[in-house]
Amino acid sequence: MLEKIFVVLAIIGLFLRVMMWQGGELFLTVALPSLAALYLLASWSVFKHHQQGHHLFLSLLSGLTFLAVFVGILCKLMIWRGGNTWLVGGLSFMAFSKILGLILENRLVRELNSYFRRLFLRYYIIAAAGLIMLFIPYKFIVSVYHRDDPEYVRLYIRYFDHPDSLNYRAEFLQHRRKKFKEEWKVKEYHD
Repeated sequence: MLEKIFVVLAIIGLFLRVMMWQGGELFLTVALPSLAALYLLASWSVFKHHQQGHHLFLSLLSGLTFLAVFVGILCKLMIWRGGNTWLVGGLSFMAFSKILGLILENRLVRELNSYFRRLFLRYYIIAAAGLIMLFIPYKFIVSVYHRDDPEYVRLYIRYFDHPDSLNYRAEFLQHRRKKFKEEWKVKEYHD
């Protein structure tokens, strides 16, 4: 149930962010880390009572890979650095743990097969979301989020393409300070 609530909150956050409405960042920064924590805790608790080490190892590895993919998705959607690194790492370990799970699935008792089927379904869904986010460039995300300010997009892309240029960085940061100062300006009302 919590999983569905966090997924809905993440979708609402993405919708708000794309529509350039307030609150999208809050929904995303609450929902995606909560999903990551939920999967990490669930992966530990599902097999904690089993004595066989490979069950616990595979379950924890799954939780960690889900965590890495969700952190990568959050970084990409919030335009934070490191999103692609988290996604590549998470998706690589996800592929490894999927192969390991397929090998171990043949050795498991019948009652655990339903767990692995549900786990692999989540693998496919989370891997698809991670791959989509991996191949969406930051430039596109910035152009969608800031489509109301083409100058901001132009300066961001120029700075993104030339991160060592101090002049491009200074121009971008100056425009960004000006843009966000105006957006967050408190309006005074007089009677």
